[in-house]
Amino acid sequence: MTSRYGGAPLCSRCEKAVYMAEQVIGPNGPWHRACLTCIECKKRLDSFALAEHEGEAYCKMCHGRRFGPKGSLINGSGAMGIGGSGGGGPKRGWTLPANNDICPRCTKPVYAAEAILGAGVKYHRLCLRCVSCSKLLDPGNMTDRDSKIYCCPCYSKEFGPKGYGYGGGAAFLTTEGAR
Repeated sequence: MTSRYGGAPLCSRCEKAVYMAEQVIGPNGPWHRACLTCIECKKRLDSFALAEHEGEAYCKMCHGRRFGPKGSLINGSGAMGIGGSGGGGPKRGWTLPANNDICPRCTKPVYAAEAILGAGVKYHRLCLRCVSCSKLLDPGNMTDRDSKIYCCPCYSKEFGPKGYGYGGGAAFLTTEGAR
């Protein structure tokens, strides 16, 4: 969902425009950092504390209390069942990523709780690294080119100005006629 003015996406909680500098990824896309709070206890959330259910944000404690597995141990194996069934697959309340939420670095699914946006694409927090030096990045210290993510120093080294007088230090500076 995008806003009418400027094309910025809308926050899922307050439905106002979310600009890149204030954006965090939560359930159903971008949120304002201040809006990403638990719907029940109002605790501010980050990617490690976020759990989601049907497009709404919860802290892990409230999510577990409300949607977590209920039941007893099955066959003494230690596996927790839901409603007495030991069935496989996702438990109630777990949200699987959409098909387009695949990390381009490791090609594994990216869940909302672990997503970080880089060049308009969702990455795992630990996969958002510079392609040259593998430095861990965040949206504030990266640059992209041709769908590749670089730290600022590597981008400057790779694509910055080249030639005599750039980056050579004071030893290469000359002042002709100044005797």
